[in-house]
Amino acid sequence: MSPNIARSMLCTAMVAFAASGCGLYECVTESRSATYSGQLGQSVAPPMVGERDDGRVFLSLNEWRGGIEQQSVIASVNIVGFVPEVSEVHVHAGSPANPGKILWSSHTGLVIRDSVWNNFNELFGGPASWSEFWDSLNAGRAFIEVHSASGASASGGLRQEQIDGFSKSCT
Repeated sequence: MSPNIARSMLCTAMVAFAASGCGLYECVTESRSATYSGQLGQSVAPPMVGERDDGRVFLSLNEWRGGIEQQSVIASVNIVGFVPEVSEVHVHAGSPANPGKILWSSHTGLVIRDSVWNNFNELFGGPASWSEFWDSLNAGRAFIEVHSASGASASGGLRQEQIDGFSKSCT
């Protein structure tokens, strides 16, 4: 094959590749996120909870799709005055007065300074599906419950603080 024919075929392939929307540097990953807050002991989350307030709850949901497929949860709970330690944290469907099934559960967090439990960006593992978890929180039909090894527990309603729909997520 002559160099001119090879070059012509390569150029044609490159133009077709670019026209297909599959450029070398095209962003194929999208992400979305949402944050929720609340306070243990209150079935309805107050409008404002200080970052250092006893019983403060914070959840961050993050999802990527396309080139990367991943869902994760960041959680933080100020446990002072509510439970002595944390053995497990659940997000349930429903409300503290009318609890439903467990949507998300974690036991991998750490208690820092005997006061704040953090899970540090855990991959979502259910037991519910990611969409059921996301949709229940988004609709305001979920609450958090913190359990200790001693059997003590505390719960609180969650309020959406922020939500961002899917957008290109390129690095």
